[in-house]
Amino acid sequence: MLRSQTVLTIHNLHVEGKSVQEIAQELQISRTTVRTYLKHPEAVIRKPRPPRPSKLDPFKERIKQWVSEAHCTNCEVIFTRLRAMGYTGGISILKEFVHPLRPAVAGHAPVQRYETKPGEQVQFDWGEFVYEEDGQMRKFYGLYVRYNQVQPFGTESPLAHLASV
Repeated sequence: MLRSQTVLTIHNLHVEGKSVQEIAQELQISRTTVRTYLKHPEAVIRKPRPPRPSKLDPFKERIKQWVSEAHCTNCEVIFTRLRAMGYTGGISILKEFVHPLRPAVAGHAPVQRYETKPGEQVQFDWGEFVYEEDGQMRKFYGLYVRYNQVQPFGTESPLAHLASV
């Protein structure tokens, strides 16, 4: 099959009045080819090939079942399971098939900030703290509690009675 540019050149030269033999000599192709493309201009349009069967085809339903029911999207694990079932194909075609079946990765949603009135909220944070002591790195875990309170100077804290407990 000729490239579309060559076919266009054949038609342009024919419109200019050149003979089939002159066109064939100029483009260095056979006269039969020139005649074919002059008679059938639609021959340039390629017909789509039918899809070839894949080695993965017999296993696709089983893979979908693993992904949906067992939430197994690790292609190495699926590949090992398929090998035990007689699959002889490669892992790249498996990865290509599994990729759209995976759940979408959630992006980082923006943090919505909210404000509370004084005395309505307590914040708790658990964390790992690393520090250096005597040239050695140490770590400890701690709980940080923050009571959200803003009060006028000189008034008693709502949690003042807890300090005596």
